[in-house]
Amino acid sequence: MARVILLRADIADRFRKRHKRPHPEFGSGTIGAAARSFERSALPRACDAEYLRCLRIMIEAQLDPPEHHLS
Repeated sequence: MARVILLRADIADRFRKRHKRPHPEFGSGTIGAAARSFERSALPRACDAEYLRCLRIMIEAQLDPPEHHLS
């Protein structure tokens, strides 16, 4: 799912740069905008272990993008 969100953010960012407007489905090109189309859990009161695991997944996905993910 992390890779899907990052890919959607990349698609939206390219669309925004080319068309000077947000992508109709994926938003403005930010990771947050791309993630908004998915169901979200409530934020924890503190950075608990589960929250930190989620952050780690997103960071690792950004550091190791798929081959077809153009930047």
